[in-house]
Amino acid sequence: MDAKKTRVLIKDAIGKVSAEFVYLYPPGIPIAVPGEVLTGGDVEIILEFKRLGLPVQGMEDETAEKIFVMDEM
Repeated sequence: MDAKKTRVLIKDAIGKVSAEFVYLYPPGIPIAVPGEVLTGGDVEIILEFKRLGLPVQGMEDETAEKIFVMDEM
């Protein structure tokens, strides 16, 4: 929780470690959780849900354009 993090565009987050929750609400089941490596599939799902106008939530960026990821060590 206290590690350094950087905000990046969701499309640029593949292979990076998420520092935020990402979920579709309802039902509230996470797509990504802090500490999880974001895969191409995760990013694809997030972008598709956004394209469909579904409520992607959990990120500090309420527009769901960018996500905080852990800084590389």
